[in-house]
Amino acid sequence: MGEGHAVSIMSPRVFQAFLWPVHNVFLCCWIALILTTTYLGSMVTMCQTLLFGAKRTNAPLGRLFVEEIHPSARAVESLCEEHQVIGVRVAGLALMPLMMLCDVATSVVGRVGMLVGSLVFVITGVCGWWYWLWVLPWLALCGVCLAVMSGWCFGIIELAGN
Repeated sequence: MGEGHAVSIMSPRVFQAFLWPVHNVFLCCWIALILTTTYLGSMVTMCQTLLFGAKRTNAPLGRLFVEEIHPSARAVESLCEEHQVIGVRVAGLALMPLMMLCDVATSVVGRVGMLVGSLVFVITGVCGWWYWLWVLPWLALCGVCLAVMSGWCFGIIELAGN
């Protein structure tokens, strides 16, 4: 205290300590947004292919399963691995229904056929509209609020350490 130098409240270290949790949560929200829009886009494309045919939409059902649905499920699975940071794991946990729906549809394709598996994928996606449009945004908002609150704490701790 008696050293005679002032501590800047907006020093880069304090600002970085505040923004670090917010940055991490925004990255997790971005991951969830990408995978959710991929899922919803696949569902719309699959519905169009079921209604109008693969020649008109240029998106065969088999290709949708191989290039979009199966990789999305594996991406969510990799988010939940133990080497991931806690925020990414929480994003993976929030997206676990996406993985389950993709895996169920893929299982139905293997047992019954492509048409029935595609119908299962579209119907389960439509039945879960509330999760994708209400629950996930609410969870993202809660995560951002928690990150801002913990960021204040980290910023104050850094300020006290100066």
